[in-house]
Amino acid sequence: MSVNLIELVNSQLGDSVLEQLGGAVGESTEHTRSVVEAGVPTILGSIVDRVSSDPNAAGMLSGALDGIDDGIADDFTGMLGGDGAAALEKSGGGLLGGLLGDNMSDVVDMISSFSGASKGSSSSILGMLMPLVLGIIGKQQKSQDLDLDGLVDMLDGQKDMIGAAMPSGMGDLLSKSGLLPGVAGMLTGGAGKLSDAASDAADAVSGAASDAADSASQAASKVADEASHAASSAAETAGQAASAGSSMIRRLLPIAIAVIVILLLLKYMT
Repeated sequence: MSVNLIELVNSQLGDSVLEQLGGAVGESTEHTRSVVEAGVPTILGSIVDRVSSDPNAAGMLSGALDGIDDGIADDFTGMLGGDGAAALEKSGGGLLGGLLGDNMSDVVDMISSFSGASKGSSSSILGMLMPLVLGIIGKQQKSQDLDLDGLVDMLDGQKDMIGAAMPSGMGDLLSKSGLLPGVAGMLTGGAGKLSDAASDAADAVSGAASDAADSASQAASKVADEASHAASSAAETAGQAASAGSSMIRRLLPIAIAVIVILLLLKYMT
């Protein structure tokens, strides 16, 4: 199974680190968390898209990875101590600008709008996240002993995970903006899978409803047949009873008449 770079990055971004990041830029922990939630998949998605679409990008990325301190992938909070946050922001901001190019200002605006953080805070936090994302990628490249082709393959395998990690509100903004279409395409792929899953679920529900309707129809038909049989039996029994009653009356009628005649004779003879 492919490594999940999003999870590896987020593992370095616990509550205490978010407090540090927010404190470094004068932003609330809540807003900082939202910047991180939108920023990590946006940064990684942009890297993946760039490497996938530009034949020279993998070599440039590999060169950038060589300049990243290996310790950042294991101790990001330590790298933020002292003047570390300012140093990370400075170096990361330059790397981020090289990655996003002319789109950087608009992307920062979008993340600021999504998170509620100021544009300045959003830009600073993204700058500090950039070296962390690169440090995680570099560590995986070394641990897996990947050449450039292997690095590209590893990054290409992140697309679905990036799409799944992007917050829906940020994904909507990104899709509507037309910025970073390669990253938006990762969201489309994820949406397509969700649509397929929803369609499969709807088919399953429809099939179950159809089966239930067939079963109910069969049960109703059986009940109707049994009721008809019972009614026929009851009618036959009633007919037999009526017939028996009529026969009894015919036998008793002459006796009744004879008794009446005898009673009348006795009355007039006395």
